Amino acid sequence: MPGAANRWRALMAGRAIAASFRLVLTQVVGDWKWLREQLGLAHCYACREVSHLCVATKLKGMNLYCNFRRDGPISRRRTQDEFLVDSRDLWLSKLPGVCLYSIYGDFMHIVMLGLLLIVSGSSLCGMASEGFWGLTRIRRREIRLNLQLRLAHNDFQRWRHLRRLVASQPQFTLARLSCEKSRQVPALKAKAMNSMIVCAWLQVRSRQSFEKDATNVSKRLRWALLWSYVALRNLLRNEGLY
Repeated sequence: MPGAANRWRALMAGRAIAASFRLVLTQVVGDWKWLREQLGLAHCYACREVSHLCVATKLKGMNLYCNFRRDGPISRRRTQDEFLVDSRDLWLSKLPGVCLYSIYGDFMHIVMLGLLLIVSGSSLCGMASEGFWGLTRIRRREIRLNLQLRLAHNDFQRWRHLRRLVASQPQFTLARLSCEKSRQVPALKAKAMNSMIVCAWLQVRSRQSFEKDATNVSKRLRWALLWSYVALRNLLRNEGLY
């Protein structure tokens, strides 16, 4: 970590803390909100520039956060000195060993209890609206979707029992999807492990939905999104990182 701001850290490196004991700080891990508050991140989910590591932004253009090209925003990394200037008044950022690239968001809070709840909730609500678990002639939206969600939950229970998966996910309802009003973005209310099991089940069902209507781009993207989360979890688990 070159730069004048890190010289004092070099002086502190290797010093004994108590007798012959030494502390090696390798990572700072937490949910995104906590990291923002404790490290004074000037760039985060609540800002126009969303990443503390690169110049990704919410605005359209080359630096849009979902541009994954090699010459996209990820190619222009932020520096350690920038981080120290932004967070100079916070105690955690002053600890010897705290580096911009040692800051990590934890998988459970950001994915399992964050993004995944929106992905699963939106997928579940979308498939219910399409009548995947059986078409009904009920006109009133709330009654029709709650009936669909009840059928979906029965399907989920059968699916997990066949695979001997343990989950305590309660009945799916519009209230538990946080979408009692039509303009709300659905978000599943679930515990961390339940959210992953629901996602695995939805990935299987969304693929079946897509295979019945292979020309439907939205259904294909929905399946691909759910599949990516399941694949990521399996990758981390197989590598002993989960």
